Amino acid sequence: MGSARVPVCPRFTISSASLLENEFRSANVPVLGTTNHSPPETIPTTWSPPPVGWVKVNSDAAWLPSSSAGLGVIIRDSSGRAIGGLAEAAVIPSVEGAEAEAILRGVELAISLNLKQIIVESDSKQLISELLSSSVRSWRTYPALETIRRRSLMFDRCTWNWTPRSTNQAAHHAAMLARRTEDPLRWAEEPPLSMVSVLRNDGLPCPPPATD
Repeated sequence: MGSARVPVCPRFTISSASLLENEFRSANVPVLGTTNHSPPETIPTTWSPPPVGWVKVNSDAAWLPSSSAGLGVIIRDSSGRAIGGLAEAAVIPSVEGAEAEAILRGVELAISLNLKQIIVESDSKQLISELLSSSVRSWRTYPALETIRRRSLMFDRCTWNWTPRSTNQAAHHAAMLARRTEDPLRWAEEPPLSMVSVLRNDGLPCPPPATD
């Protein structure tokens, strides 16, 4: 008898490859004597789930020049199931600071859920670059980034990944929701009603909504 064929999930394969790439970059190992002639990287257009055993922590901030900010976080597992999220308003003097605080909220939420292997995604290239290189370019983000690095040691494995806005819509929607609410919102398996459509737009299962 021939061996059974295992179906391949393109999203899972892409996510696994992205994770391996980010772990290599995090190791900061130089490759000598080589020239990079790779074609331009293709920017994904839809959110992809993490490998089995991992979760993705997506974060975003919606900032206004008045220093009013909404912070959004959504955590999903390898099946795309939402297992946690938050929408919280804050007063933060810069957009970079707001994005850093959103990442911090995501890391802290993952700690509170006792998660062990996380991929943190943000559409802020600057902040993800700083987290990958252990550098800080701005005093506006220094306190939050240092706290993020300390908190990340509480996981078995933690990696950082930049993602374009097009694949970070759920976290962005949560950040916008935060600007319309007075009290912080946190949820586990049942997201607010207004989050359901954007989660379903990722083409993945969404649990029954809670009431906003």
